[in-house]
Amino acid sequence: MNNRAELVLKITFVMSVINYSLWSYIEDWIGIKVFYYGNAASYVGYLYVIYEYTRILYKQNNKFSELITWSEIALASAVSNLADELFFDPTQLSINEYVGFLLIIIMAIYNDHKRKRSNRNT
Repeated sequence: MNNRAELVLKITFVMSVINYSLWSYIEDWIGIKVFYYGNAASYVGYLYVIYEYTRILYKQNNKFSELITWSEIALASAVSNLADELFFDPTQLSINEYVGFLLIIIMAIYNDHKRKRSNRNT
C-alpha cells in the first residue's frame, strides 16, 4: 500500500468525521463557517487517494489510460472547488470557475496525449 496515500486517507477521514460531527460547534466557537471548507478539503483528500491508486494501477500494466485521465479531472475539479471555497465567493459564478475549467481541460488533454505518446514509443 502507498504510504503517502494511506496517510492522506487517514488524515482526510479524521478531518471528515470532525467536520461532519462538530461543524456547528466550531462555527459557534471560532465564528468561521467551516462546513463547506471541510467538505471541499475532504473531497480533495479522497480524490487524491483514488488518483494515487489509479496511477499505481496504470504503472503496473499500462492499461487504464482513460481511468487515470478521469481521476486527474476529478482531483483537479476538487482542488478548483477548494480554491473557490477559500479564495472566492462560492455562491457567485465568476471568472475563476471558467479559468479553472479551461485549465482542467488543457491539463487533461495534455496529460492524455503525453501518456498515449509514451505508450506508442514503448
